[in-house]
This record gives sequence, structure tokens and C-alpha cells, in this order.
Amino acid sequence: EVIGEPPDGWQLMTGAELAASRQTGADGWSVVDMPILIRAGSIFLVVAHHFSLVDYGGGATSILMMVSGFMLGGLALPEAFRLGKAAPLLRNVRNILFPTLVMSLLICAFRMPGHGPQPYILLMAADLQDYTRTHNAQELYLWYVHCLLHLMVLLYLAVLGLKAVGGMKIGARRFLYGLFAVACVGRFVFPWFLDHGFYSPAHHRDMIYMLPTTHLATLVLGGLAATAASREERRWLIPIVRVYALLSGWCY
Repeated sequence: EVIGEPPDGWQLMTGAELAASRQTGADGWSVVDMPILIRAGSIFLVVAHHFSLVDYGGGATSILMMVSGFMLGGLALPEAFRLGKAAPLLRNVRNILFPTLVMSLLICAFRMPGHGPQPYILLMAADLQDYTRTHNAQELYLWYVHCLLHLMVLLYLAVLGLKAVGGMKIGARRFLYGLFAVACVGRFVFPWFLDHGFYSPAHHRDMIYMLPTTHLATLVLGGLAATAASREERRWLIPIVRVYALLSGWCY
């Protein structure tokens, strides 16, 4: 009510700048950031799919990963490079870790009276399990939040490593492009070592779909979208997104 419609780039503004840029929207309409809208639609599709209400062919979880990367690229990552340290990314890890740990403890307490909980619940490693080899996939849905947690840890370690070698001067965007190249190997090449039939659509293992190495490139691609400040940078990104989507459609 105080700020009115949020201006472009509101995430990076101070409270004073937001207050000074107050805008009044049209009656009956409200502006919503596109990533928030896409995220809401993706969550709806995922949940509806789990309840067998709609079969959209899958892929909405990947969109959630990209939106998470977009938010990361708009907030924590630029702050990390501006300050020259990895602490903002560690804060993201903590923000996901603590509520996930509390939720895991509650799940275990709920499971105790009957069948004991699976160890991966407390270890927060649901994304590292091969559910095709077990009949006890109790909390399969936890893979997403565990995967996101591991992705935040990987990003933190990557920035920490860059800082250790004195490479923070390259900036967030070059860092993301380099990480994206490495992450594409994790998405399109590494799975073959786990399953030599990976490139055959009829022969996939569920474990590959859940690994953080599978989703890191998607997360980083969202970060690249957020840091594309100019029209030229966006034009460079469009063909990359299209090729990435085509390869993903073929492999996954």
C-alpha cells in the first residue's frame, strides 16, 4: 500500500529508493513480477500432476529451478561479487537448511510409531537416492528441496573457490557463464557414466532426474537471465536457452 506498484529492479533498491519511486497502479489491477507468476503456475502444475489431475508431460520442476536461479542472480550473487565474499550465498544455504531440518525431524517423529524413517530424510539426501532399487520411497517429494539445498551449497563452494584464487574481479556474469559450461557437462555428459543407456529415451533411471548435477545448469541459466542487463546480453542468451531446451528435451 505504501509503495504502490513495484518498479523494475525493485529487488536491488533500498527502502528509501522504493519509497521515493512510489507509483500508483490502475484501479483493480496489480503488477506481479513475471518470475513469481511463473513459479506459482509451475507449483500448481507439479502438485496437480502428483494428484493425477493433469498430465502436462513434466518439466515444471525445471522451471522452478530456473526461477530460483533468477532470484539468486538478482539478489545474493550480485551482492557476493559487490562485497567480494561468499557470505551472501551462505545465507541462502542457511535459509533453506534450517526449515528443511525442522521438517525432516517432524517427518521422522511422525514415522516412528510405525515404520522407521529412511536415513536419507535426516541426511537430507532424497535427491541422491536410486528409487528404482528400493520399495520404500517414503518421502520422494523431498528430493526437490534437498536438491535445491545442495545446489546452494555448490554455488557457495564455487564462489568461495573463486575468491580463494583471487578471481572475484571477473564479475558475476562471467562467473555464471563459466559455471554454466561446467554444469552442462554435469547435465548432458556425466549421466552417461551412471547409465550407458542415458541417450536412449526408453532407458532412463529416475536417480539421474534428481541429482543436483542435473539441475545446476538450469539454475545457473536463471541467474544469467537475471544478470542480463542490456538488450544485447539478452539476445546472446536467447539462442543459448533454445539450444539448452532442445538438448534437454532430447535427453530428458
